[in-house]
Order: sequence, then structure tokens, then C-alpha cells
Amino acid sequence: MAGKNGARNPVGRPSTFFPEYIDLARDVCAATGATDKELAKLFECTLKRLVKWKQAQPLFRQAIKEGKDEFDSDRIEASLKRRATGYEFDEIKEETSKDGPKRTVTTKHYAPEVGAMAFWLKNRRPDRWRDKRNLEVEGGGVTLKVVTNVPRKTYEDTEEDASG
Repeated sequence: MAGKNGARNPVGRPSTFFPEYIDLARDVCAATGATDKELAKLFECTLKRLVKWKQAQPLFRQAIKEGKDEFDSDRIEASLKRRATGYEFDEIKEETSKDGPKRTVTTKHYAPEVGAMAFWLKNRRPDRWRDKRNLEVEGGGVTLKVVTNVPRKTYEDTEEDASG
């Protein structure tokens, strides 16, 4: 509805969205991988309100997406890679005895995890590690689609492939 001089009068309540939320949402998502529900709690609003903000504020929506992508690629992929390839870390134990404080450092080794390897390979090399193969053949006005279950490669199979 127009007021004096043709200026629009806002209808309804003022927005509870603040531009500062854009950078905050990106930073929180990048650091913690926060879900929309967790963001709604942070911004003290309902999930429905957060969804409306994302629809009305393209920069806010993009900031959330970028933050979540950064968390996924930096933290989650790195963790999966460590589990798939194995890793080691130093465990520090501090004890107090009658002789005074004692600090012990032990290097722990974790072997590669088969499940993480399989997940990594199926996603990074689906052409070689997919459980199902699809084949479509067209000809004479007929399309034939064949789906086969392919047995998973074993460690021994990959060793034979590598040795030639």
C-alpha cells in the first residue's frame, strides 16, 4: 500500500533477519557442519523461519551452502582418507605419584579400515569398484538394459592387478 509521495509502507512485522547472520552462518557451518536445525537454534528461530530466510536471502542461502561444503571437503574427507589409509597419533598420559608428575607419550598405530577403503574406492573409482554395472544397448527400435551384480574385488585381486 502506498503512502505519501508514492512510498511503500511495509506490511507486517519487521524482519528478524540481520545481515550479520550471513558470515556467522558460513563460519559456523564451516567449523561444525551445523544442520539447519542447529542453525535455527543458534539464531533463536524456528526451522520454518530459517527456511524462509534462505528463500528470501540468496546470500544467506549461499553462505550456508559454502560453509557446509567446506566442512565436508576439509574435515570429513580428510577423516575418511585417514581411516582408509591408516594413521598414527601420540597418546599422552599424565600421572601423579609420590615421585611427582609423570608424563608418558605412546605412539598409537591404527591400521587402514576396510569399510572406509571400500567407500572411498566406490565413490572415487566407480568404474572399477561399483557393485552393479548397467549396460544399455539400442538397436532396431529396441533398447535392452542389463543390470548385473559384480562381485567385489578382494585384496588379492588388486595385488594381482598391480603385479601385472
